[in-house]
Amino acid sequence: MISKLLYAIYILFLLLIITSFTEARTKKKTSREFPFKSALLIEAETGKILKSFNAHKRVIPASIVKMMTSYIALKEIKNNTLNLNELVIVSRRASKIGGQQVYLAEGEKFRVIDLLKAIMISSANDAAFALAEHISGSSEGFIDLMNITAKSLGMKNTKFINVNGLPPKRGKTPNFMSAVDAGILARELLKIPMTTKLSSIKNEGFRKNQFILTNTNRLIGRFPGLDGLKTGYYRRAGFSIVATAKKSNLRLIAIVFGAKNSKIRFKETSKLLSWGFNRYIWLDVKEKLRSKIKKIRIIDGVEKTVGLNIIGKEKILIRREHANKISIKNQIPNVLTAPITKGQIIGNISIQIKKKEITMLSLTTKKSIQKISLLRRILNF
Repeated sequence: MISKLLYAIYILFLLLIITSFTEARTKKKTSREFPFKSALLIEAETGKILKSFNAHKRVIPASIVKMMTSYIALKEIKNNTLNLNELVIVSRRASKIGGQQVYLAEGEKFRVIDLLKAIMISSANDAAFALAEHISGSSEGFIDLMNITAKSLGMKNTKFINVNGLPPKRGKTPNFMSAVDAGILARELLKIPMTTKLSSIKNEGFRKNQFILTNTNRLIGRFPGLDGLKTGYYRRAGFSIVATAKKSNLRLIAIVFGAKNSKIRFKETSKLLSWGFNRYIWLDVKEKLRSKIKKIRIIDGVEKTVGLNIIGKEKILIRREHANKISIKNQIPNVLTAPITKGQIIGNISIQIKKKEITMLSLTTKKSIQKISLLRRILNF
């Protein structure tokens, strides 16, 4: 009896050891796989999510906030309400901003383009503050504009409390943003060509080359096709980045928030982008269909045939391994009877992968064709 009891205790002890070891390995594995608070990979044109982790979680973005500061300034420039060569006079408040800076002095004058470069390349807090004051008259007014803009873009988990992403005063709420919201903002920024022209600069002179701006994004020049967008860090927020790269006709946006260190931030971003470029391609739908769409014969028309237009998505994002698994199902009549109206829908085409429809395209007539008159029909006969 005692021996059976000891044996049972021994077995239970072994099970506890195995369970503890398994849990420890699982925790270690999880920690190794996700050494950040949230992450997201999206295709830039459509916003399609390719990979995500805690993407809707509200986190502290640190200097990622300056993406909104830059976006508002770039929109003002695009709308001709702000000029690149317009002079900004540095206020006393702007000159007192700490953290990453270009050491602006009260009363100094800088062009808008110079301050934008300082913000987008070197993440200068004082430059962001000076530009915000210039645009809205005060930093407080600009913060209101940031939050209004975020709401209008559909950034549901974002709240701005300053223009540069610096830590708040003790007891105050910090800036908040989610990876999904950062993706929305990044896509809007990429619609403005000047964005990547500035965010891809590796080094740039400032204050007549007395100061050299160095891009905080260490992937610039290292990861092929990478040309933006913004990094962020302070201790409580962790290390974050919103990065974009383009290869051929595919542009991706990778977001990593709250990484444990800078090396992890860049490593995980590179992994996300590489994964995306290795697995996704654009399928040119219309090019694939062009040779398959023939003119349709017309009965009782003044013309014998009519050409067709393909209406629908011109390209579809697909997994690379599906490129040879595309099937096409046509629903096109062999003949049409006049009269025919230009733009008339006469059929459709289903594009499928493994018998699952991924898009439907309509076929419309290129022009109108009248019905042949009785007299002309007799003459032709």
